[in-house]
Amino acid sequence: AVVCDPPYGVRAGARKTGSSKTAKPIPEEHRATHIPGTVPYEVKDVLIDLLDFAAKFLRTGGRLVYWVPTTTDYSQDDLPQHPSMRLLYDCEETLSLKLSRRLITMCKVKELEEGERATCKMSEAGLEPAHDRFADKYYGLDGPRGEEGEDGEDGGKKKRRKEKKQKPGSGGQEAVSPKDEGGGTVEGPGDEDTKAAASVGGEQE
Repeated sequence: AVVCDPPYGVRAGARKTGSSKTAKPIPEEHRATHIPGTVPYEVKDVLIDLLDFAAKFLRTGGRLVYWVPTTTDYSQDDLPQHPSMRLLYDCEETLSLKLSRRLITMCKVKELEEGERATCKMSEAGLEPAHDRFADKYYGLDGPRGEEGEDGEDGGKKKRRKEKKQKPGSGGQEAVSPKDEGGGTVEGPGDEDTKAAASVGGEQE
């Protein structure tokens, strides 16, 4: 059996060997110390490769069990399919009102034939599987990917990092001290709550 929990890209994004640029030959003298570059490995691509791996290396009757993140828009057509693999169980674990993950169990029903590959009905129809760009949906950034970065992913990551740094309720603005250097209250424009809190603090002192 193959049992796994592929990365969703939320805390530990998957990456694979590759480059968005045209590959260049590595000189012989540098091959021993060369470190290959990596590119983002989207969940939908991870699952396609996972089924191809299971179909190749499992014996007939062997099982593939894996978790897949998804949303309320989920359909079984989101899941990749393979001629050598059959879906047995599809169990849901609810994470929130909009998000969940599903435990998928598949069985290898026949030996792999040459040329057989995993496919996804949703992707082939030009639609987006519910698990595609799951990290952006998790953080509420379900829209166009960030403009920065060669792969279009860095912009989304920067937005998430910025949101984590901001304090709840700060709105991204710096905090204002209730007192100025002279000991008086700072009158922010329209900030009645701040003035009232500063006044009460002065009376208690």
